[in-house]
Amino acid sequence: MISSYTIYGQGKITAKYFSDSKESYIIIIDKKDNIIKGKHCFVFANGERMDCCVDEDFSFRVEKKNKISYEGVLFSCYDDLEYRIRINFEKKHISFHFIGSSHPFVPKELKLYKE
Repeated sequence: MISSYTIYGQGKITAKYFSDSKESYIIIIDKKDNIIKGKHCFVFANGERMDCCVDEDFSFRVEKKNKISYEGVLFSCYDDLEYRIRINFEKKHISFHFIGSSHPFVPKELKLYKE
């Protein structure tokens, strides 16, 4: 069961968030104290490049840094590497950022919108 949590401007945050193209998404599955866990599926180049970790318990874990910003690590099922990430909860969307090392095909920043 997914519990209901709220963050600045987002209402319930345990939900699925899609890119503009609707091909890529993250699912926030849990928030406890200042920790958020979720899963991701990034699809680009008409499905030819994919990094989907939806069968895992979770593929990213971030910790609260301030009112809207969480930072942590994403585990890639594409290349089995860990990437530092930041998630900012804006009023109408989530800004998903890679910090430092870039993902092989995912842009440094994605805007994701609640389903």
